[in-house]
Amino acid sequence: MPLAPQASISGRTSFSPGSPQRVDVDNVYQIEDKISWMHGRHDFKFGFSDIYDRQLTQSNFRVNGQFTFDGSFTGNAEADFMLGRSTSLLISDPYYTCLRGSDYAAYAQDTFTLSRRVSLELGVRYQLHVPWTNWRGYAATIIPGMQSTIQPTAPPGLVYYGDPGIPAGLYKTNKKDFEPRVGLAWDVFGTGRTAVRAGFGWFTRGQAGIMVQHGYEMPPFERVISLSPPPSFSNPWGGGPDPFPYMMNLKNPVYLYPLQAFQVDPNFGDAYTEQYNVNVQQQFGSDIFLQVGYVGKQQHKLTQATESNAAVWGPGATVANAQQRRPYFPQYYAGITNVLSVGNGSYNSLQIDTRKRFSHGFTAQFAYTWSKAIDVGSNDNAEGSTVSNPWDYLKGERGLSAFDRRNIVSLNGVWDLPLLKSRNLIARIAGGWQISGSMYISSGAPFSIATGADTAALGGSRGLGSQRAMLVGNPFLDTSRSRQELINAYFNTAAFASPAVGTFGNSGRDIIAGPGNFTTNLALLKDFHLSSKEAWGKIQFRAEAYNLLNWVNLGNPAASLTAPNFGHIASAGSARVMQFALRYDF
Repeated sequence: MPLAPQASISGRTSFSPGSPQRVDVDNVYQIEDKISWMHGRHDFKFGFSDIYDRQLTQSNFRVNGQFTFDGSFTGNAEADFMLGRSTSLLISDPYYTCLRGSDYAAYAQDTFTLSRRVSLELGVRYQLHVPWTNWRGYAATIIPGMQSTIQPTAPPGLVYYGDPGIPAGLYKTNKKDFEPRVGLAWDVFGTGRTAVRAGFGWFTRGQAGIMVQHGYEMPPFERVISLSPPPSFSNPWGGGPDPFPYMMNLKNPVYLYPLQAFQVDPNFGDAYTEQYNVNVQQQFGSDIFLQVGYVGKQQHKLTQATESNAAVWGPGATVANAQQRRPYFPQYYAGITNVLSVGNGSYNSLQIDTRKRFSHGFTAQFAYTWSKAIDVGSNDNAEGSTVSNPWDYLKGERGLSAFDRRNIVSLNGVWDLPLLKSRNLIARIAGGWQISGSMYISSGAPFSIATGADTAALGGSRGLGSQRAMLVGNPFLDTSRSRQELINAYFNTAAFASPAVGTFGNSGRDIIAGPGNFTTNLALLKDFHLSSKEAWGKIQFRAEAYNLLNWVNLGNPAASLTAPNFGHIASAGSARVMQFALRYDF
């Protein structure tokens, strides 16, 4: 069924005909075994696991085309749209593929009781993350200086599995993923009520199947076209033949230029994380527990996607001639998304957790986290990119993680109301209820300020995010202002300006934190037994309220210089939702 195209009008709106059809079948097979052996003061554990995953995918993603309008032609994105002058078009044919992945692991661990009050835990785990492969070996990448022997008519640099040095998963298997672990538990006074615990662990991670899936999106397996810019919105082929539908032909492949390409660094490696924590735990009375601790981690070799064929600025450069200014064979290639394992990240936090275990008819928990998370990109598996400047994709992208929430407070509990002694109808209805509730308060999500246009005239690319604005003043305003003042101007819009044509802005990534979140939920539950005989069953009544206080959780403000409501908040979270249910159990 034909679908209307997708369009993004910078700073204004976007529209899509709906989610493209996608069918996934995921089969996971796993074998594992564990052995425990206690010997003296040692508790040894050994084990292994083998996971095999097979994914079948059919998708119509991008088949209707993704058009971008950013004001590059008229200075106004909406005017560009009305004139049909799109900055870029990305479109492809449907794909049908089968991916296969394997993960092997073995571990050894010893819990050594040094004394009655101190125990030490030592362990090591070995991981073999086998890169995902297409079951027919359909995968390609870009390596400058090579010419394919598998497909001799391919353009320079486009090579395939089977060409010299090109493995099925596009990068070599890392066989050195050893993961040491150490933990310490100390009963400080020997009373079992005060403890200090510390731990360190090294964790590795292989890539998801999307990595080799992008390699399948290369010709002749698939046809993906990127035009910067297309001739027009109504006639993107400029009077030429429609390149779709596309039929794969491996014997006589047809290449349509310019290609939207994808490459994986041949030296791509598995990501690894160093996690560490120190906690002090204290028990009060018989049912209250307090834990205060530091939790942190350092991440290395995180996946980072950037653009390796962005148009180079020079005299006479415009958005219209971006394709001609690409440095690597512009007659063959449009954007080339380059996937590297060069990212780093960190997380540091103070965590406080207080719990009252269930007694006297109720249980409760209070938790507080004060943290900061930093990285160079928060898109998992390089699925998408936030890179603003492709020539400064590490230092220039270092900023707050998209998931950074500086303060988080949560409270939850369950209270069982007692049954009333009377057996009359009113007593039966009034007694025996269970009340549960939760409260969640957090700082807001960070965001960046974008130009809303291809100011640097780089051309379209899947390996680039929005270009960021110039910071020319103090962007922060008092967040204790009235709600209406926050809605009208959440930050100082005068602190940002558009960079000069052909240059990049100096504002960092995720430099402003959005409005916080405050949510309360409540649930009431009661079981009504129809008879003293269990066979008659029971009826359960349940009432639930989400966002009980109907608090308005404001969304992030418009953060594009081209948006008419720049700095204005125009969205909010869900209002109060209440639902009631009856269930008969028998």
